Amino acid sequence: MIPQADARTDLPHQHEKKRIKGDGENDIEIQDAAAEKEFDQKREDGLCLFLQHWGLTSQSLSELGQQKDSFGMAWMSMCMMESYGNLVAPPRAVELSGSSGLSAQKISLLLSRLPPSVVEMTIDSAVVRGPGLPLFLRFLQRLRVAREEGKEAPRLTSFTFKSNSLGHMGPPWIFPLLLPSLEILCLKGNPLGFEGLKALAECIKKGSASSLLYLDLEGCGLSRRHVVALSQAIEACPLLSLETLILSKNEFADSGLRVLCQTALSVEALPRLRVLLLKQCDVERWGFKRLCEDVLAKGCLPSLEILDLEGNVIESKFLLRTLSPSLRADAVPSLKKLYLNQDKPKQRLIIPTAHLPDAVEVFLNALSADERPPQLHHVSLRLDAVSAEQARSLGTAGKYPSIKTLSLSLGQGGSLPFLRGIVDSPPLVSVSAPPSFSVSVSSASSVSVSEPPAGNPSFEVLDLDLDLGNTLNEGLALVGRGIRMGRFTSLRRLNFEGGLEQEESWDEGKRAFFSALQIENLCLPLLTHLAMPWLSLSDDEVGILSKAAQSGQLPALQSLNLECNFSLTSGTCMHLIDLVKKTDRGLEELKLEGSSAGQGFVVFLYEHDVDSWASDIVPFRTRMKNFQNLSTLNLSNSDMDTDALEGFALAVHEGLFRGLSDLDLSSNPGPSSQAWEGFMTRVAESAEGGLRKLKVLNLLETNAAEGGGAVVRALSSGNLESLENLQCDALKFDQQAVDILGEALREGRLPPSLRLHSRPPWTLVAGEGGERVNLDPLVQGISESPQGRLCPHIAPSSVALSGGRISPAGVAALAAGYRAGKVAGDVDEVSLCDTALTDRAMAKLGFAVERGDLCGISALRLNDNPEVGKKGVED
Repeated sequence: MIPQADARTDLPHQHEKKRIKGDGENDIEIQDAAAEKEFDQKREDGLCLFLQHWGLTSQSLSELGQQKDSFGMAWMSMCMMESYGNLVAPPRAVELSGSSGLSAQKISLLLSRLPPSVVEMTIDSAVVRGPGLPLFLRFLQRLRVAREEGKEAPRLTSFTFKSNSLGHMGPPWIFPLLLPSLEILCLKGNPLGFEGLKALAECIKKGSASSLLYLDLEGCGLSRRHVVALSQAIEACPLLSLETLILSKNEFADSGLRVLCQTALSVEALPRLRVLLLKQCDVERWGFKRLCEDVLAKGCLPSLEILDLEGNVIESKFLLRTLSPSLRADAVPSLKKLYLNQDKPKQRLIIPTAHLPDAVEVFLNALSADERPPQLHHVSLRLDAVSAEQARSLGTAGKYPSIKTLSLSLGQGGSLPFLRGIVDSPPLVSVSAPPSFSVSVSSASSVSVSEPPAGNPSFEVLDLDLDLGNTLNEGLALVGRGIRMGRFTSLRRLNFEGGLEQEESWDEGKRAFFSALQIENLCLPLLTHLAMPWLSLSDDEVGILSKAAQSGQLPALQSLNLECNFSLTSGTCMHLIDLVKKTDRGLEELKLEGSSAGQGFVVFLYEHDVDSWASDIVPFRTRMKNFQNLSTLNLSNSDMDTDALEGFALAVHEGLFRGLSDLDLSSNPGPSSQAWEGFMTRVAESAEGGLRKLKVLNLLETNAAEGGGAVVRALSSGNLESLENLQCDALKFDQQAVDILGEALREGRLPPSLRLHSRPPWTLVAGEGGERVNLDPLVQGISESPQGRLCPHIAPSSVALSGGRISPAGVAALAAGYRAGKVAGDVDEVSLCDTALTDRAMAKLGFAVERGDLCGISALRLNDNPEVGKKGVED
């Protein structure tokens, strides 16, 4: 039974016992009561000190409330805050996503105790699906009643639904209760379906969303039909306060964008719109033309500051030519940032460039014209067919003074002229010349540098993707010269492309580039991303990068891409480990695919003496703490062997990679299946967080799938709770593995957003005597799962059980799972081929079909079951 929301059983008593005055005996009772009062006061004082010392924050409260073991502490803390909340700053935000082992009832209990100070909330499917939905609706109804009656209660102004948290049933009930108080609503990554979007549109049409400042619908599966409903609602009841509208990653294409332009994108409907994100919406030329001519050029969005159209399929010259007339102060007076990088256009959209005027020239003229938007300072675009003169003018300091931030992707024809424009520009800032000096490139060579730093970067922030092709030597040398001259202090991103399938040596260019990184007191203060794939780098050159980072010359470096440098060895990994260990924060992204650097992870075994575990583990964690900041690590095809995997597993066990969200260990056939089972066991048994933030794990073309039971044990341990995408060969399941999976499903311990991307997701391994695997634990786990649906975990649209054995009870359980919605709607095929079905099992199946349990599937496969006779078929 859930305690009432106003229960105070955990609070100290605030009243005294009834006193009886009289003889001496009663005098003694009064003395005991006074002592009790003093004791109560001391207890209250202690609790006050505890609350003050702890300093309860939004983050600590959320972390406590997410775990089964610490839930009671979160509950007690909020009870204490009701009486002693004035002693600490009350929390403003609470996150109830990623809860581990908590029932919907307990989460609801926590919601009932939220202090009135809470205005921001983040939740996931545990709160708004299954048994959690009615409890959550009760919570929202209580908040609405409190608002209407003027009572003290949380007034939520910001609400985030984590990806894939909303089911199809929730939105029509949730939105009417939630939206009236909201200023920020984030539905990113939640496929709403038409009913969900219709519920949102109805709320907008009724004026319930009038307070919204920020609406995020990224990746919500919006088609033209959805956009029509949304646009008509906004047109009917304008969102006068809305400042940010995010529609990215919805493939509504040209037809959907035209609808937006005709209705919602106007000064009447969205007068305060500052940010419009239309990234990766499958927009082509005609939808873009309508946006430019019917909305931007006519001044329909006068408050617009940021426009993001990246990742669509608009041919670049058409894009620039069509957009340029809109870049006027009277049309987009507030425009500050433009994001225009496009994916490769579809073949039918490619038009001969001779049929268009020089779009690049028109665009650059618009950027330098007197009537340009006065605040425009950031432009991100790809120029593949830029002329040498245009590229050079872009690189020339002062040519386009309004462009302070430039993200530029240049092909071979534009890369060198742009770099020459940077290097050859006359300095605007006078810098006194230091004396000449020499720097050592390696033990075998040195380069004399005589030119002084000249200062004057052309931009405040510069992102460069340079496709240098066979001009790589000269391009590297120009970048090195620009670094020595101080022209690249604004460089934030540098990606070299070239060298692929080239037999020419790049030693000369690399020598010039790496020599610049060795010059003392020269710094690239903004450089966060450096990509040097396919450049045949050596371990020594990576060592130069590492030392430059350690010495403070690359203080902001977060991402390093060294993919496909096949000459790198395990020595490179040693250099990179030093980089991570000895810099302030280490790296956030490291890509070593296609090298032999993976063998270097054996260093973790040498860094930690397993035999002296207790004495050595603390300094080991201290030395390696920066690895916790890594979010992306790609070791695909990196020659990892068994020792290296064991070393990496040890580091995972000790929580050194707890910050990873993307891990690629694919194409490493060296480690044995036993080594992979050891890795998974280390993950499952880690008490230091394991890989709890990991979202993508790639184990394709390894021996990891051989130990399917160990993989499932790791998945159900809670140390992979955020995993969404497991790319792995078909897992091999013996009876033990099936039992583990069934139990994990029944107890709801698999990651809620997990998807298995192999087809089939598993293969069954018969016992030593050839006995079939009993599948009953699996299908019963599906039927009894509180998380409820097996097949959000499986990408293919079928459930394959072939090769095992399923009893009549198992068939009934599988049908019950379908009837209860425990199998996702996109699973439209069930295969019971070769599952040792009997006549009794067929009778159970026939009853389920007759009752309509399997009406949602399009194919039911039953062949290769020789024990089924005529009676079974008739039944």
